[in-house]
Amino acid sequence: MISPQERAAFERIIIPLAFCEYQGGELHTVLVTDGMCKAVRSEREPLVDDFNNRLYAAVHKDDVQWLKDAVMSFADRKREYLDVICRNKRRGKDEYMLLHVVGRWQKLEDDSEVIVLGFNDMKRTENAFGELYNSIDKSQSDLLFVDTVTRLPSFHYLRQFAQDRIQNIRLLEQTPVLVFFDVKSMHSYNQSYGYEKGDDLIRLIGGKIADAFPDALFGRGVDDHFILIDSFHGQNDLTEKITEINRAVRDEAYGSADGISAGIYVVESDVSAVQALDFARQAIKEIGSDLNSSYSFFTREKSDRFWKERYIIENFESAIENGWIRVFYQAIVDSKTREVASLEALARWIDPDLGMISPGDFIPVLSHYRQLHRLDIYMAEQVCKEFGLRKEAGLAPIPVSVNFSARDFDCMDVARQLKNITEKYDIAPEKLVVEITEQDIALGEAHFKEQLELIRINGHPLWVDDFGSGYSSLNVLSRYNVDRIKFDLDLLRHLDENNGANRRVMKAIVNVCKELGVHTLAEGVETEEQLLFLQEIDCELAQGFYLYKPESLTEIKYKIQQQGYKG
Repeated sequence: MISPQERAAFERIIIPLAFCEYQGGELHTVLVTDGMCKAVRSEREPLVDDFNNRLYAAVHKDDVQWLKDAVMSFADRKREYLDVICRNKRRGKDEYMLLHVVGRWQKLEDDSEVIVLGFNDMKRTENAFGELYNSIDKSQSDLLFVDTVTRLPSFHYLRQFAQDRIQNIRLLEQTPVLVFFDVKSMHSYNQSYGYEKGDDLIRLIGGKIADAFPDALFGRGVDDHFILIDSFHGQNDLTEKITEINRAVRDEAYGSADGISAGIYVVESDVSAVQALDFARQAIKEIGSDLNSSYSFFTREKSDRFWKERYIIENFESAIENGWIRVFYQAIVDSKTREVASLEALARWIDPDLGMISPGDFIPVLSHYRQLHRLDIYMAEQVCKEFGLRKEAGLAPIPVSVNFSARDFDCMDVARQLKNITEKYDIAPEKLVVEITEQDIALGEAHFKEQLELIRINGHPLWVDDFGSGYSSLNVLSRYNVDRIKFDLDLLRHLDENNGANRRVMKAIVNVCKELGVHTLAEGVETEEQLLFLQEIDCELAQGFYLYKPESLTEIKYKIQQQGYKG
């Protein structure tokens, strides 16, 4: 809790800040600084009330949801810090400004913690820097070229002379390389040891890199980044130096430091310094949060993937709104009679510019950016919406399964959402099956387990997908009440390897499931022999390209008209 002394000190701060407590999933603003009051020209108490009741009222409607997601993810400590830019309407005007919002957790004297949110009008900052720059005497301009913490060349200096250095290296008939360094876990280091020790670490790392590359154009970038341009002497030379820098930093730093990671771009002849920096930054994103990796080289293949990911996340909203993401249905059959027993709903993104985007491309991206729950609930609603269309087309009202991930349950109340959707479209709950992968269900905690139980209580069957792909299969059956398991396709694909071990494994699991009252399904059926094997072991349902491929509702309607399709 903020003490009276702390409150008095915090309120006098001239920077626009809001201090918030986070309890029970809700953000509650407890004080704002003098700087915040001045920035928005408001008295303190009305401003606190605005934060608590109308925090997102001025945010552009297209930015509200993802901003809420970002703030809540940070508040739940799923993100280390908050650093976002959104469009926010200026007070009393119809124009929008670009608002830079940053957030950090702050420890108080009693060891409790609050969230500190900072707000910055980017246009005003840009104008202020412009006025500051113009006011500096020419004789003093070199101050802009020196980083105050490390005394190394600053980002302004690097930006000014990077292109010249690349050209000079080429004149010497050598190949330039640009390296973008990131200090790993800098935020955690500052939290553990304080900002003074953090500055010491920045100075230590800067010095080690400068010593390892004495002939390079090298300086500090923004925050905990460094930028280097040098002649390229081969991958081994470069990566060995990075490894040695990390060893020295870990040995000499105060406390526990994770060292640096590096995005590396060997500069091609037609690429500018600005583009080269962008490519090096793309390369470092390949490392992500992997503390065991220290460097990544840029490749065109990685770049294509990077831009495709950018396209996916930037156009996901449009894909939902315009129906570019469609439901394809893959039939699941009775393994003995071969009659269609149910359907699985699969997402297909048919883009007006890129054509078909593979689920293998867009699903990992949506998962990474915590947007997969929006796709999954969208698919569930589309399935319910199309029940009537399938009935009109002559399809039997058989159940349809929809895939959900464990992360979905962190982002929304899945049970309530499904209940609302089935009631909205008047669909019996048992017609909408929920599929969760074995890996997800095995790692689920108490809240996740409660949600799954509630889903079953509400009438939705629960299936475990990819069963047998991990090491927790039998543990899942003992911990959860499930209606059906879905054997991982690799079990069928490698049926006869290792003297037919998978045959015995699948047969034994089918028998265990019978005793537990759990039904069985095998996916990945590609041959008649595999289907006969499923009949032999009494696995009830089968799915695979040998039987039916995923098809759109339009294709299924056509087959009904032409071939009497009975799916």
